[in-house]
Amino acid sequence: LELASIALYLLAGFDKARPESAEAALKYFLFGAVAAAFLLFGFSLLYGLTGALDLPGIARGLAAQPASPLLLVAVVMVLVGFGFKAAAAPFHLWAPDVYQGAPAPAAALIASAAKLAGLAFFLRLLGSGLSGSGADGEPAPWTGAVAILAVLSLLVGNIAALGQGNVRRLLAYSAVAHAGVLRVMRRHLGMPDTRIANLGGCEFTVRASGGAVDITAGDIVDLFEHGEIGEEL
Repeated sequence: LELASIALYLLAGFDKARPESAEAALKYFLFGAVAAAFLLFGFSLLYGLTGALDLPGIARGLAAQPASPLLLVAVVMVLVGFGFKAAAAPFHLWAPDVYQGAPAPAAALIASAAKLAGLAFFLRLLGSGLSGSGADGEPAPWTGAVAILAVLSLLVGNIAALGQGNVRRLLAYSAVAHAGVLRVMRRHLGMPDTRIANLGGCEFTVRASGGAVDITAGDIVDLFEHGEIGEEL
């Protein structure tokens, strides 16, 4: 995931003739570095709690011990890191500026492939690695936080998009709203009986949503390249 992010940082600043492109690359890199730090810290805490690096091992380690404040800190760190990666509200502040300043093909790639990769891995982590963090018959403790992120993403993304006059910023807030697909995990992965059984369905939903965003972004890029529309609405 981080290796892919490095390539996206470079693509965001690929247009050397536009100062906005360099600004977008710098903002994307700084926010990405902060997100990576949160992720690494959260993963290190999970390793300290479970002594495992693989997702099934993490699930077994969490199931064998009661919930602790340290686990809560680890989950929060991971959620914050992936919130930045997926441009989920309230961690989306980098997205409009980066989408506006990056070259059109790079903005389309960030809006589709990067988000799809982050959400797919996020689903796998919560559905498999942290599935043992809830007591028998009770939802996992992270489901409430994921639900809040989903609702915020849907509301902020759609409401903020209404006042945008720039196509790229509109695409950015659309991507923020698409991050609300995290709400699927609240229902399908939150309860012990349905976590693993519905994981494939959740991944399909994320991939289908990412494909829709990819098609939309590709159409916009095509219009940019052929000069049929301008960036201002």
